[in-house]
Amino acid sequence: MARKSPTALVKMAFEEDVLRIAIADIQPLRLVTREMKKTPKYRRIAASMQEVGIVEPPIVARDRTKPGKYLLLEGHLRIDVLKDLGHTDVVCVVSTDDEAFTYNKRVNRLAIIQEHKMILKAIERGVSEERIAKALNVDVAGIKQKRRLLDGICAEVAEIFKDKYIAVQTFTEFKKMAPLRQIEAAELMVAMNNYTTTYAKSLLAGTPESHLIESAKPKHVKGVTDELAEVRFDLALRAHDEVWLSSAVDGKPPSESIMEDGQSITVHATDRAILKVGNAGALDVAFNGQKVPVRAAEGEVRTLTFTASGLQVPTATPKPN
Repeated sequence: MARKSPTALVKMAFEEDVLRIAIADIQPLRLVTREMKKTPKYRRIAASMQEVGIVEPPIVARDRTKPGKYLLLEGHLRIDVLKDLGHTDVVCVVSTDDEAFTYNKRVNRLAIIQEHKMILKAIERGVSEERIAKALNVDVAGIKQKRRLLDGICAEVAEIFKDKYIAVQTFTEFKKMAPLRQIEAAELMVAMNNYTTTYAKSLLAGTPESHLIESAKPKHVKGVTDELAEVRFDLALRAHDEVWLSSAVDGKPPSESIMEDGQSITVHATDRAILKVGNAGALDVAFNGQKVPVRAAEGEVRTLTFTASGLQVPTATPKPN
């Protein structure tokens, strides 16, 4: 029986202890320009540090050619703000690897529900909404809106969206739906990989009145019939391979585009939308938030006609030679 090779030791990525280092001994690897100091990101970092101090220590590596000196791998804006505030030293995490790109490429944005939970936690600890807004350099109204983000959202939807990057306005549309419809709509968003507010509005438009909360149900005005009301529908398209698309909406000249794998498009119409699709088997379609079975093979060309009542009988077009 072959002998197993000994298990290799895992190299530590950072030194065990953080160090307080003089800023003069830290060599930046890129310049913070005047233009960068005018950006919202820089102003937000500066406001946060002025209000609550530095939260995430910069990452440095020891300069192999100059003992006692360090290379700044991550945290250039924070170091620049500290200089402007008159600080002369800073606590740093010391990396055993001096390649800066290995850190920046792993930075992830905070999902909206995670941000909501952090705001709630800060408020529970006695931090006022005004101070949070000042630290983040945003308007207090925005903090209040994010604090109430999940009011009226069922727990199942909060779980589905917990790590998704979604606009606050999307949750506003969801709050008009009953819980079961919220879950159905959230699952459609995941299936279509489309989390835009426009798609949320389409899902709301396709929601039966019985699945809306009372305050979101349409008001019927005496003397105005449903037939006279303007009819509007939306088509959410998502490609899972390259797709050629020609769309003619409400009698207007058709527009052509190539959809890449994973790309999403929303088409709005009031009367009729005619889609000519190349590689129709690679296109997912939802009509007012309801998934529509295209029933086409990959590589097949299809013409799909939609009216306010939904998909009309599709016609197959022979493949070009």
